[in-house]
Amino acid sequence: MIFRGFFLASPHTQMKIVCAWCHKVLKEYESTKEMVSHGICPECLREITEVGTEMNLRDFLDRLGFPVLVIDGAVAVQRVNRTAEQALGRPAPQLENIAAGLAIECQNAHTPEGCGRAEHCAGCILRQTIVGTRVDGRPRYGMYSQHQILTPLGAKPIRFRFSTTRMGEAVMLAIDEFEDLQAAS
Repeated sequence: MIFRGFFLASPHTQMKIVCAWCHKVLKEYESTKEMVSHGICPECLREITEVGTEMNLRDFLDRLGFPVLVIDGAVAVQRVNRTAEQALGRPAPQLENIAAGLAIECQNAHTPEGCGRAEHCAGCILRQTIVGTRVDGRPRYGMYSQHQILTPLGAKPIRFRFSTTRMGEAVMLAIDEFEDLQAAS
């Protein structure tokens, strides 16, 4: 399933980073195409981290209109929202408590070495960004990572546009766009 993020139509070419919860503009800058990426403002982040219950976290994530995965320090998925379930084609119980690469069906995650240990994983922008955000606490917006994704018809090159925000010891991965590179060529 291909998920398209939110794109702006305006005469100026710019990238906007907006809080996925309250929609406050966090950052704007020049870009090669009009788009919006999502993060979370400090006020909303404080609200969700202070809530403290699993049910409230799921409710919070489900209010976001794009796929969101909460990733732990081992780069494993801990929680997903309903939009992520739809975009990734599997229910939460099949996505949670597995490596992020397995959740997105990355071909390298299915090797005997597994996600993060296969030869190609050293250059994985998705993994590097998640780990970087967890370590230094700085959000990253409008990042791109390309993966060979396993489908019933074989491997397919998919590019993700995503953002990351640290939430306590975890990282919220917001997927703004999936692009099927075979269909684009």
